[in-house]
Order: sequence, then structure tokens, then C-alpha cells
Amino acid sequence: MKHKISLILYATAILMILSIAMWMPVAAQDVPDCGTDPVTLNAYFETGFDLPFRLSEEFAKQYPNVTWDIKQDQFTNLINATPRLLSGDNPPDLIRLPTMVSFANQGLLLNLDDYATAFGWDEWPVPQLNQNRVAEDGTRGSGSLYAMGLNYSLTGIFYNKEQAAQIGMTQPPQTLAEFEAFLAEAKAAGLLPIMQWGSAKSGMGLAFPLQALMASVGPVEPINDWIFQKPGATINTPENLVAAQHLEDWIKNGYFPPDINAIEYTDANARFGQGEGVFIFNGDWQNAGYDTD
Repeated sequence: MKHKISLILYATAILMILSIAMWMPVAAQDVPDCGTDPVTLNAYFETGFDLPFRLSEEFAKQYPNVTWDIKQDQFTNLINATPRLLSGDNPPDLIRLPTMVSFANQGLLLNLDDYATAFGWDEWPVPQLNQNRVAEDGTRGSGSLYAMGLNYSLTGIFYNKEQAAQIGMTQPPQTLAEFEAFLAEAKAAGLLPIMQWGSAKSGMGLAFPLQALMASVGPVEPINDWIFQKPGATINTPENLVAAQHLEDWIKNGYFPPDINAIEYTDANARFGQGEGVFIFNGDWQNAGYDTD
């Protein structure tokens, strides 16, 4: 049975790629080129995403002399292996990472400023690239560019239209209070309110509802200051405590699957696509998968 799924309540996010090897030399005034000699690009990405493969295929069409060697691993394994990979004798040319400050400070990442000038990235809206910049003092949000995204994505809440109708949801909730009322209605109706993954191997999917709650109950500037490691910034704020308390209440109320800590990312999406769960917190990179469910 095909389930109709829609997406609501977006918040900004990024899928990050860090360059660590200068395989296309570039001067500020030149446009980078791969030349004509055979080139092999080594990449290391997280499992569960086919976008890197599609992009590599398109890249190879533009540069037929380039061959891609792409390896994938679970998110946790990738994070744990990163220091060894980047400092080894044969580091990947591209790697997917959620953090980069220490690696940039250690000189393990390629400075992309010349590439930004050559490709016109520095003409993009400032907030799009700020999160990928590292200053000389080790703080994020300004300074040289050390990363670019495979794409720039949005995270939010997908919902099953058929099940939403069963709980009287005729339009997406406009407030946190409205959303929590629908969660209670779903529970009372015998439906699973939220499908979510919780396995550490898949990066702990509860971070998605937590970040949505943090952005809902307080201003985003203190969150960004903490992410960018600005002096004096902290995640321990009254608003973020309220957000965590909301998430704790959802857990205690049974709004998540009882086996959430064993659920992998791919399994959560498959179960949601099969009709298990009224809502799921995820990103728009999953649109194509949900469209086929």
C-alpha cells in the first residue's frame, strides 16, 4: 500500500564534505581543471546516501579521465576512524564529516579560499558558507573556507497524511503546542506518534527532534554561537533545558518506538514508509525514498 507523506517545519542543516588533498591545483585567478592524465579520487562517505555516487558519475562525465574510488561506513565508524584516516599516508581526497575545527587547525584540511574565488562561491549568501569557515583562533563562523556541501539541505518533520487524518490533523501544526497535541492524539488512537532511529551506529537520530525543539523554544543565535565555538558560548541555557525536557517527556509518554535504541537509519525510514509512525524527523535528502513508499 502506498502511503502519502509530506514534510513540514523545516530548519537549516548541511551535508558536509571536507577536502583534504589538492588534486586540482588552482590560482586565485584560474578555473580549476582536472587535466587529461588519469586521475583517481578517493572518497570516504557515510552509508545510506546515494547522492555521492550520482555526483561522482556526473563528474566523471565532465572529466572522463577521472575515476572514483568511494568507500562507505557507518556514521560512528567514520567519526572514530577520521583522525587515523586524515593523518595517514594515503588520506581520502574527500570525506564526509560533521566537525572540522581541530582538523583544520592541525593542517589536515585543504584551504578552499582560492576555489571559492575561482568558482564564485564567495558570492553566495554569507550564512551558507559561514558554518564551513574556521578562523585562526580556532573558532567557526569566519575565516578561511575548509568545507563545502554535497548540497544544502533542510531538516524538519515528515508526516503520513493518512494517519494524520485519523487524528484530525487537516493542516500542519503551526506551534509546538499544536504538534504535541497531535502526538497525544496519535498515542490515544493506538498509532505510533514518532518513528525515529536511535542506534549510535546511525548517529543518534534523537538529535533531530532535539535540535527542532531547541529552535522552537529559544533564539537560534546562542545555538549558533555554541556551534561556532565562540568564547563564552554554551549549550547549557534555560531554553535548551526546556527543549531537553520536552524530548524527555516525549520519551516517557511512549511517543517513540520501544526499540528505538536498536533502530538504524535505513530501518527507520523503511518502517515509516510502510506506515509505522505518524511523524518522523529527517532531512529533505530522504524525499526521493519517501516518494516511492
